[in-house]
Amino acid sequence: MDAAPAAIFIAHDPECHHISGNRTAHEMLREQPGSNLSKSAPGGELPVNFRVVRDGAEIPPSELPIQRAVRTGRPVRNCEVEIAFEDGTSRHLLGNVEPLLDDKGRSQGAVAVLSDITEQKREELELQKFVSLADNSVEFIGMCDMDFMPFYVNPAGLELVGLDSLEQAKKTPVPEFFFPEDQSFIIREFFRQVVQEGRAEVEIRFRHFKTKQPVWMIYNVFYIKDAAGHSVGLATVSRNITERKRAEAALRESEERFRNVADTAPVMLWVSGTNKLCTFFNKPWLDFTGRTMEQEIGDGWTNGVYPDDLERCVATYSSFFDARRSFQMEYRLRRADGEYRWILDSGTPRFQEGEFAGFIGSCLDVTERKLMEDLLRANELQLTEAQRLARIGSWQRDVSTETICWSDEMFRIYGLRVGVPPDFPTLL
Repeated sequence: MDAAPAAIFIAHDPECHHISGNRTAHEMLREQPGSNLSKSAPGGELPVNFRVVRDGAEIPPSELPIQRAVRTGRPVRNCEVEIAFEDGTSRHLLGNVEPLLDDKGRSQGAVAVLSDITEQKREELELQKFVSLADNSVEFIGMCDMDFMPFYVNPAGLELVGLDSLEQAKKTPVPEFFFPEDQSFIIREFFRQVVQEGRAEVEIRFRHFKTKQPVWMIYNVFYIKDAAGHSVGLATVSRNITERKRAEAALRESEERFRNVADTAPVMLWVSGTNKLCTFFNKPWLDFTGRTMEQEIGDGWTNGVYPDDLERCVATYSSFFDARRSFQMEYRLRRADGEYRWILDSGTPRFQEGEFAGFIGSCLDVTERKLMEDLLRANELQLTEAQRLARIGSWQRDVSTETICWSDEMFRIYGLRVGVPPDFPTLL
């Protein structure tokens, strides 16, 4: 009997004044071997190292399982008791009690076999804490056995996928929680990763059992292990990201519309992020430079800027970017045929939901205008020189401001100091 792993107790009399036990029983109760273990013992033999309690209150001796079996003459099945010790620790015991009856059916004693379930109770308590936490969580929290059959889904999880009860979830294999198109991936790839690494995470679609609509989730799975470290199931704490996915889809649609509009615009367009690096160039820009999007994004576009203009161009862009101010600048940019063309680049800061998101800019080829301006300046110089040589003066009147602009030769002819033109009556 001493070799038995369970605690064995024997009541030797109808009053349960004397209860003996095997070695395991005495060790569990922290009593000396051979001592009387009965809480119904006479005062001198009463064990004092432990109390038998329920909900913190000591159980009267007459209500203890062995005494009750002897008193009623009936077995006590699956009885659970808590043994509390003076140092504040406790142990939980579970087992059965059989009365010992004489040939007339009268109780003469009893035999009890109890097992220590302290660790199991501790695990149950931890599980209860987890379930209490999970029941109040807004995340999808679920657990299943190694055959992928759920045994727990929290209320938020049930509502998220349109199940009415935990019983309904328990009858639904885990793969069926996913869209049919994703089930093969979950079974063949994702759970294989869980087996290899102990956990895994993926963005995937759950399905709503009532509406059949997708519910996008960050699906995080890890092993549940017992006290010995053996895997006994899988658990998940998953977050609903459907709104984020919808926002991302709306953003992609908006960006696609922008690209379509930008690619049909009659000007070259560019977009940069908050780090000053360009993230987009429209089709007219790419056609003009003869380069690909991959070559131009980031700071790749600077490869096409005329070397003498590059430092000034980058410094202007950077300073206005830092100040979050609109700008205009001119620089020469290499065209696909190798010719450098003058570009008027206009940039302005852009904001999304009040947050600075970078810059957007438009570019025009102003080479013809620049050539015309150079030609006009050259013609003006030639006219001024011709007037000087021919001693011919000229003047202009701005009717909007009533001001007169004289050439240097006019001042000489009239004998006036250069820079102080007369009023119109003097001219007449």
